[in-house]
Amino acid sequence: MILYFFYKNMAFTVIQFYYSFVCAYSGQSIYDDSYIVFFNLIFTSLPLMVRAIMEKDVYYMVQANKYEKGERLMKEVEILKKIYPKFYYKGQQNKLFNRVRYFNWVMQGLCHGAIIFGFCLIVFYYSILNIGGYTNDIWVFSVYLYSCLIMVVDIKLASYTQSWTILFIVTI
Repeated sequence: MILYFFYKNMAFTVIQFYYSFVCAYSGQSIYDDSYIVFFNLIFTSLPLMVRAIMEKDVYYMVQANKYEKGERLMKEVEILKKIYPKFYYKGQQNKLFNRVRYFNWVMQGLCHGAIIFGFCLIVFYYSILNIGGYTNDIWVFSVYLYSCLIMVVDIKLASYTQSWTILFIVTI
């Protein structure tokens, strides 16, 4: 999930980068200060922590026949002891975290940030009037951008989740 951290922070930051072109490099932030704090503290880290705790990569349940009490169960446990340490070989051989995978996730963050910003900019370009007759301002644009970003990065996390629990659904 280290790659997911790079992804979500890249998508979060690249929106601010693209916004600098729209605001003529004035230094104006698109995000409120509380958005920046809560992004990594609650909105994206809480579902990730629940996923990390509840995720089951391997189904460890061993089915044993009731009539063959000890012999079959012991053989299956010995087989499990031989098979499961092989899952760690991928990490030892750098197959899970390497340069290619890192740049793939970073590029996905760049692309998703660009798509979110472009979509929101197109929606707000025509300045839809609200009930009072006023056009939308930077605050509404910021909330809309932030909401879209949270949804996209949480959906990305959900797409890589295998074990769905009630707690994970609530945090998403």
